Amino acid sequence: MFLLVVVGIFFIINRSRDSVTTPSSTYRELITAGHKLYLQEKYEEALPYFKKAVLLEQSDRIYRSLYSVYLGLKDYKNAEIYIKKSVGINGEIPNNWLEYASFENYYMKAPFDVVSQVYLKGLEVTKNNIDLVTNYAGYLTENKKYNEAIVYLKKAIAIDPTRKDAFQAEINSLQKGL
Repeated sequence: MFLLVVVGIFFIINRSRDSVTTPSSTYRELITAGHKLYLQEKYEEALPYFKKAVLLEQSDRIYRSLYSVYLGLKDYKNAEIYIKKSVGINGEIPNNWLEYASFENYYMKAPFDVVSQVYLKGLEVTKNNIDLVTNYAGYLTENKKYNEAIVYLKKAIAIDPTRKDAFQAEINSLQKGL
């Protein structure tokens, strides 16, 4: 009887240990399979893997993967939902903000103010990440907001003085166009 109890306890402990590690390995397997299909541009086939993975773990990574798949499917409504979730869950990743702004600009054809707000929120959350600062300056330039672009290029100089010459050349060029 004692042996039966010991074997039973051992079984329960091992089973509970497996249930703890299985979701994590399953999540990785789902992500890996989804990305493999995504890279082959098999978006419809990749989608179920990512949808299952998001049930196991919510992270900016899985939301970004879902965004990419929906973008590949040209399902912009769902793509927008997931890029927003990606920056919402972890706003400290500058590339997600750059992607979000680009998406709103090029795919959603959002008005200037909407795209500008995405950049400004990203700048706030990332504490003026240099890539966001310079990309926003570029966006302002594209929209003929030269004085505002100059302000952000000057911020770029303050953040990264090693690239002052390049930023100053752009400022000089914009000032000539005013």
